[in-house]
Amino acid sequence: MAIGALGTLAIFAIDVIDVGREGGIGPIQTVGLVIMVSLALLGLTLIPLGDDPA
Repeated sequence: MAIGALGTLAIFAIDVIDVGREGGIGPIQTVGLVIMVSLALLGLTLIPLGDDPA
């Protein structure tokens, strides 16, 4: 979950830091955001399972 959350924040930070260019969130950034948010949601669903062995 942490990787997904940090990745999402990093993508938004890159967009804010690189203010000199026009546009906004591009198609590649959108794909990255979808992957990172999906990873964070997957992590959230796994937290209640705990640390039980398979």
